[in-house]
Amino acid sequence: MQRAALGMDALRPVVVTHPLSTLTAEQLDARAHEAAAQVVAIWTTSR
Repeated sequence: MQRAALGMDALRPVVVTHPLSTLTAEQLDARAHEAAAQVVAIWTTSR
C-alpha cells in the first residue's frame, strides 16, 4: 500500500464507502457518521 511506501506502516486508514457523488444529504450525513466512528476508534484504541 501507499502508506508503506511513504514510511507510514502504522497509519490506520478510515474507509468511506463509495460512491459519494450521487448520495442525498441524508446519505452523506450517514457516511460521515460512519467515518467519524472509525476515527474515534482509531484515536482511542491501541494497535
